[in-house]
Amino acid sequence: MRSNHHAATSICLFMAALLFSHTAFAGTVFGSKHDLSTTGGITNKSTNETQVCIFCHTPHSARPSVPLWNRVISSSSMSYTLYSSPTLNASPAFQDTGSPGSSELLGGPSRLCLSCHDGTISVSNIINRFPDDQDPLMGSGTELDLDGSLRESRLSNLGGATLGGSVADLSNDHPISFEYSSQLASADGEIYDPADPAHSEIQQLLKNYSGGRGNFECSSCHDPHNPDFKPFLVKNNNMSALCLTCHIK
Repeated sequence: MRSNHHAATSICLFMAALLFSHTAFAGTVFGSKHDLSTTGGITNKSTNETQVCIFCHTPHSARPSVPLWNRVISSSSMSYTLYSSPTLNASPAFQDTGSPGSSELLGGPSRLCLSCHDGTISVSNIINRFPDDQDPLMGSGTELDLDGSLRESRLSNLGGATLGGSVADLSNDHPISFEYSSQLASADGEIYDPADPAHSEIQQLLKNYSGGRGNFECSSCHDPHNPDFKPFLVKNNNMSALCLTCHIK
């Protein structure tokens, strides 16, 4: 009887350990396609960098005005061809960069995403290389071609821009960097009013800027730290649930 009890206890502990090991890294960047470290989730991962967060973040000497950002951001001369159509009522809004007298076409969160995804900057191009002051070395393949990234026109980087280029084409991607307001909802007629309490979830998806403006950015649909809903969506899009958060269909 005692051996049966011990066996049952051991099985329970084993199952608990399995459950913990599964949930401990659920909804996390570790092991995902945004984990570029030696133990990361892509083929062309680093061959010498064991830190996971360093490819995007650093606790010290970070880029100003963004969330402890450790990456070089695409040049201010870089331009993006954004989506347009005869029925599109939204237009890009210039965003504050944090530097006096300067502005940029794309909002902060989208610029951060594009520092990898527009294809102009190596994924190993980081600012603070603490503690060994060495650039991460990436595996086989070009550092501008992220396997498993968004594919457009047979190119792996969103926009398909090239090193040294000045234009990235986002014209066949969902509009970004526009103010999602009640006025826009009224003019469009096919998106929900973000001020309507019945659709308060919209406010959670928007990036808020000074002056009370709520802007739609890459981060409105994508959570770079959570791979649970591919491709890094902020919520399950089964039955188009994410799309229908904003769109009236």
